[in-house]
Amino acid sequence: RRRNPVRIRRSPVGARARSMRAARPDAQAGDAFGQYRLGEVYLRGAGVKRDLHEAFRWMELAARNGDVPAMLKVGILQLMGVNGRVELAEAKQWLYQASQKGNKMALQVLQEMALAEEGRSAFDFNGHSFLNAG
Repeated sequence: RRRNPVRIRRSPVGARARSMRAARPDAQAGDAFGQYRLGEVYLRGAGVKRDLHEAFRWMELAARNGDVPAMLKVGILQLMGVNGRVELAEAKQWLYQASQKGNKMALQVLQEMALAEEGRSAFDFNGHSFLNAG
């Protein structure tokens, strides 16, 4: 069998647009994973303009529907003040829920926050680095 030496690569922009089209119906139908995926599309600006508010809206819906990675991202977005102010209590609640469901990154963020509150850590929260984790 002969291999074709010319490889045709698909456009990443086209793949992103397909990702958006694939995620939206599931998200709108109330599927938690679809809501999370659509939130990720807006969070990363994959095929759409990056929109943290829209990302938060879909991530929060996914978190309320039980999606654990969405719980982590909602907590982080609240710590970043995506809604105009830092929502510390709400962020801790989402991070706690995610950590109780086995999300190690949520537990790490909570531990660092606790140390910072005690003055034992110079935890400088950089939400953008945590947003890339799941």
